[in-house]
Amino acid sequence: MTRRLCLLFFLLSSTLAVAEKYALLVGINDYPNDISPLRYCVADVVAFRDTLVNVSSFKKGNIFLMTDGMEGQMEPTNINIVKRLSILAQQIKSSDTLVFYFSGHCIVNDSDSFLLAANSDTTTQDTLEMSGVSLDRVSKILSSVKAHQLLTVIDACRYSPEASRSGEDSVLTDEFSKGFKIRRNSSDRQPRVSATLYACSIGERAYEWSEKGHGVFSYYLLKGMNGGVADSQGQVTVTDLAEYTQSKVMDWAKTYRNKRQTPWLSLQGGTKLILVENRLAMVKAERRRLESELAKTKQQLDQAQKADGALSRIEDIQRKTELQEKVRQAKATKELDRQREETARQERKEVTRQQREKSIKQAANREQIRRERAEIERKKQQLEAERQKLQAQQLESIDISQLLQKAKELQDKINGVGLEVRAEVNHQIGAIPKPQKSQVNPQD
Repeated sequence: MTRRLCLLFFLLSSTLAVAEKYALLVGINDYPNDISPLRYCVADVVAFRDTLVNVSSFKKGNIFLMTDGMEGQMEPTNINIVKRLSILAQQIKSSDTLVFYFSGHCIVNDSDSFLLAANSDTTTQDTLEMSGVSLDRVSKILSSVKAHQLLTVIDACRYSPEASRSGEDSVLTDEFSKGFKIRRNSSDRQPRVSATLYACSIGERAYEWSEKGHGVFSYYLLKGMNGGVADSQGQVTVTDLAEYTQSKVMDWAKTYRNKRQTPWLSLQGGTKLILVENRLAMVKAERRRLESELAKTKQQLDQAQKADGALSRIEDIQRKTELQEKVRQAKATKELDRQREETARQERKEVTRQQREKSIKQAANREQIRRERAEIERKKQQLEAERQKLQAQQLESIDISQLLQKAKELQDKINGVGLEVRAEVNHQIGAIPKPQKSQVNPQD
C-alpha cells in the first residue's frame, strides 16, 4: 500500500507542477549612528506583501519580508539581504516570477551606489563599502536570475541619509540609475522580462504621506494593484501600473508640495510584465488544465489498479509470511522463557537440597563432638577414680615394721643432728674469749 501511494503521489506531483512566484521585500525605518530615520518604509513593504498574497496569487511562504526589528536571518543587514537574494536567484526556475522591493535609504559615492541596510555605517568610505549593499552587486545577482518575469522596485530617495547633519533632501541621481543595470539573456523558448520601477526620476525626491501612513509612491502603487488599473479581463501589467502611479504621484506632488515626483519604469526583454493576472480567466484555464490532468491521472490510476491485484496478492502473502514468522518467534520466545524458568526452578531446588544436607551434616558433627567430649570426660573421671584407688591401695600395703624401722632411723638422724648441734654450740661458746679481771689500785 505504501508503494502504491508513493507511485500516485509521484504521478500527481509530476503532472501538477506549476510556475512559482517569489518576492524579497526590504523595509527599513530606523538606522544606526547619525543616519536619519524614515517613517513608512516598513508599512509600505508589509502592505505590498499583503497585496501580493491577496491579489497577485503569491504564496505567503514564498515571500521573504525583512524589516528593522526582526532578528536572525530576517534582520535586514547587508549580509542577510545579499544572502537571501543570492539563494532566490539560484533556486528560481525559468517559468517563475521574482519581485525585489527595497524601501529605505540609498547613497551614492564616486565608486559605487549603495542601498543602506539596517547595520550600514556611513562614517567613512571604508565603513560604507563594508556595511552597505552594493548596487553593482545587486545588479549582478538579479542579472543571473532565470525567472520569466523579474520586477525590481526602488523606493529609496525620501530624505538624505545625513539629513540630521546637513538638512538636505535626498534626490535620485543619474549615477545611481546608471549604476543599476540588469542584463539578462533571453531564450527563444522562454523570453525573460525585466522591469525596474523607481519611486522618482533623476533630480527628484520621494515624498511621504502622513495622512495615509505610506509613501506617496507606494500608496498609489498599491491602489493600482488592487484594481485601479485592471483591464477588462482583470489583468494588471507593470506598464499600466507605472503609468497610473506616475500620473497620480505627479498630481499629488504638484498639489501638495508644489514639487515634482515622477515615478519611472525601465523595461527590458519584452512588452508586457503581468503583475496581477485575470483571476476569472486564470480559474477557467486552471480548471481546464486540472480536468486534463485529472483524466490523465485516472488513466494512470486504472493502469496502476490492473497491476494492483498481483501486487496485493504478493503483499498478502508477504503479510501472512510475516505474521507466521512473528507467531513462530513468539512461540520460540515463550518456550525459551519456560525453559529458563524451569532451569531456574531446578537450580533453586538443588541449592535448597544442598543447604539442607549441609545443615544435617553440621548438626551430626556437633552431636559427634559432644559425645566424644562426654566420653573423654567420663574416661578422665574413671582414671581419676582408679588413681585414687591405687594410691589408697599403696598406702595400705606398707609394712608396720618398715614404718617403725624408718621412724627409728629418723629418730637416730634427729639425735645425731642434736649431738652435732650441741657440739657446735659448745665449740662456739668455747671460742668466745673470757673477760680479764681489772686491777684496782688502792687509793691513797
